[in-house]
Amino acid sequence: MQTQKPIDPQIIEAEKKAEKTSVSKGERLFDWLTYGGIGFAGVFIANIPFTHWAKYGGGRSCYQWMTEALKNKGISDHVAEQAFNTTVLGILGNAAIVPIKMLENKKPELVERFNKMLGDKSADASVEADPKQSWGSLIASRIAAYAAVLASFEGALAIWGGDRFKKFEADFAKHIVCNPLGWATHMEVMENGQKILQETKAFRYGKIAALDVFATAAATILLYVGTHMFTKKNRTMARQAFA
Repeated sequence: MQTQKPIDPQIIEAEKKAEKTSVSKGERLFDWLTYGGIGFAGVFIANIPFTHWAKYGGGRSCYQWMTEALKNKGISDHVAEQAFNTTVLGILGNAAIVPIKMLENKKPELVERFNKMLGDKSADASVEADPKQSWGSLIASRIAAYAAVLASFEGALAIWGGDRFKKFEADFAKHIVCNPLGWATHMEVMENGQKILQETKAFRYGKIAALDVFATAAATILLYVGTHMFTKKNRTMARQAFA
């Protein structure tokens, strides 16, 4: 008959401290700055010119190669394009886990500093016992976010159809970005001796923003929720190891 090892009292105490009934103002500010600031706003802003470069600038050859490779596999034009969009939009999000991890490492000190600044003296202000984020939890959450965003795009394409999805991008660029700012959506250019209408950079930025706002928001939420789920799972496994 196996005898169970006694559970370390320090682990029990740490879990009690981690299971807080409220979140301090400092911790809320930390989460907003880390995940809302870097994870969403920072990535969203940086994604637009980066994706424009990948689709229309120096990275266009890579875009053409990837989409053609997917089409040769029998994948439709619209799905191939969204697969590329999801991949490119996710690159800077992946890079963002480096500063997020650095901030998570300093979370207790930063939360304490924010609480002092905001005058929060609640008993639950300490986050010393919270489960710590690891590279593994952040990377696993990014992989889950990529898969979920790609599936969401493909689901929207299946429901709306490629043409309606394109119309959504164009309408967003026209009515949310260009028209309010008084920017043109198209301009005349000469091509093969003929005048043709070409999309302006602002209009293309707007189309990218239509995808970016959805993809980055979804990925950030999944990153925040996913990392906390993974760290809580690790904490439970650590406790079971002492059983």
